[in-house]
Amino acid sequence: MKLLITGSNGMLAQDLIQELEKVDWAFHAFTKKELDITQPAKIAEILQQIKPDALINCAAYTQVDQAEEEALTAKKINHEGAANLARYCAMQQVKLIHLSTDFVFDGMQTEPYSESDAPNPSGVYGQTKRAGEISILEQMRDALIIRTSWLFGASGKNFVKTMLRLARSGSEIKVVDDQIGSPTWTVDLAKALIHLLQLKVSGIVHFSNRGECSWHELAAKTIEIAHQKGMLSNVIKVRPIPGSEYPTPAKRPAYSSLNCAKYQNLTGKTPPCWQASLTQMLEQLSQNS
Repeated sequence: MKLLITGSNGMLAQDLIQELEKVDWAFHAFTKKELDITQPAKIAEILQQIKPDALINCAAYTQVDQAEEEALTAKKINHEGAANLARYCAMQQVKLIHLSTDFVFDGMQTEPYSESDAPNPSGVYGQTKRAGEISILEQMRDALIIRTSWLFGASGKNFVKTMLRLARSGSEIKVVDDQIGSPTWTVDLAKALIHLLQLKVSGIVHFSNRGECSWHELAAKTIEIAHQKGMLSNVIKVRPIPGSEYPTPAKRPAYSSLNCAKYQNLTGKTPPCWQASLTQMLEQLSQNS
């Protein structure tokens, strides 16, 4: 198996590269500067040069609030970039694995979203990611789209690392408690990607860690575990607030947990619970510091 990875300096790609080294697959990883997915000619050139069996697209515009002001940029990367990859992968018979998001849903449900639930994104980020999904599926029957949510990992910026930084610099953190979702450790997601690729799965598959929580619960658990591991000198207060007290340019889904039953049926594997994965990630972060 020979793979090509886009967006290689991102949080997921960094963990994916480490997991791929364990399975001894050949891969070529490209940063945004090295392979800009908005440049069709560059995509064609690199695919022709490397001739991979599969391409894993970790490149994306993920600034949810900024996307409201930079809609054209978000569209160019998340929609047109995905369409470019699908076009050239189809031409050269390369399997495409694309990462998508829980933000394609409007958050009006009260039970986890399955792959058959109708997308209805409310913000620019979700809209451009959904448009990218549609473009891929229109051009490739065998593409794999993996929707995931609330990513955290040891590299890059993410909510968990932000909470640690705030905990070290203040006495109280206010965190929204009326938005519910499924946290996902990028190491677990990387392993899931490899399993699905080995099984030659196509279509849309949901993957997140098992269980759900609010942002407040995730923040409180982060600080509790970090304190236990000696990463924080004391446990600061995490005060729950409604989303109305923390307005953002982009509307967040009130509920966006993902149903991962399809993934479990395909692989025979149950995703680890988010609390256990958060503990492992914090251990990794502690060891790296």
